[in-house]
Amino acid sequence: MDSTVYQENGGFKYDNRIKKIKAPSPLLKGNQSMISTVYNSEERYEGNPLIYNKGADIVVRAWRYSHRVRGIIELNNYIDSEKTAVIIVHPWGVDDDNLLNTSEPCGATFMGTPEKNALYHKHLKEVVLPFIDKMRDSIDEILYSLPGEEDEIRKLFYHSVSTPSGKLDRKKGQIEYEKLLKKYSFSGNQLPDSFQLNGDSLTRSYFKNFSGIGADEFYDGDFWKVPLLLASDISYKGTDKVIYDGEGYEIVKSYLKEKGIENILLCGYATDACVVSTTAGYENLEKDFNVFVVGDCTLATFPAVNSAGEFTSVALCKASISHFITETAWIQKLK
Repeated sequence: MDSTVYQENGGFKYDNRIKKIKAPSPLLKGNQSMISTVYNSEERYEGNPLIYNKGADIVVRAWRYSHRVRGIIELNNYIDSEKTAVIIVHPWGVDDDNLLNTSEPCGATFMGTPEKNALYHKHLKEVVLPFIDKMRDSIDEILYSLPGEEDEIRKLFYHSVSTPSGKLDRKKGQIEYEKLLKKYSFSGNQLPDSFQLNGDSLTRSYFKNFSGIGADEFYDGDFWKVPLLLASDISYKGTDKVIYDGEGYEIVKSYLKEKGIENILLCGYATDACVVSTTAGYENLEKDFNVFVVGDCTLATFPAVNSAGEFTSVALCKASISHFITETAWIQKLK
């Protein structure tokens, strides 16, 4: 395996020559019931491999869009599983066996409605979890991110990047969690009959008083005060770790660097929001690691429609201008 990348004066010189691909296959075609396929609407090119880890045992094919060439560039990356982590952003335990349900009567939590949360759980179970199981054979570092900071109850359920070892007691944790839920009210208030508008822009004042999304106690009750668990469908292993958003990126970076991680396969919810800008989102991770967004293992928010497919594809195409997108079928073990 000859690398097209070689060290020069402390950096790397990359052979950026590209070749046009004839009759390319559609992108994101592996899970068509969950995500819309991206067809070849513009030119497609083959670029030279970018990453060659010594001892590479996994190939990750990825694509990005370039306005400079008016098309999509695909290239292979040869990575070492020991230098790679899988991170799943915000696989929350909402409207599942964890007993934490969407706020009612008019509050909307996570994907928006219980019906949309059900689609999220279907996607998690049918797409993301099989991918995690597939990667467990070769990748040791499987991490999930959750909101807030580590607390005494979640310490009983999970190891974290800040406390990577310790005694877990999930049975005790479940008892304590159910006790905690009984202390809170998850009924939001009804819509107000009226509110005062002010300022030069009536439209801006209207949306400020009546927002379409947000962690708002008026509508969501005590929902956001409760420490969120991982979705109950997830088979948590003792070697898995949790990232807590409230503890900041530097803790995540330090943990991954200590483990010798260089590459991240990034999954999670939602493609256009938390996967982008939370503590374990690619805007942080790309500062220090090679990040590949596993497109079909993400799901975008989908307001005003019943399916996330088109919204997810659009979010990924937008991200591809400055980030690498891959998919489960494009991540394979080297023989």
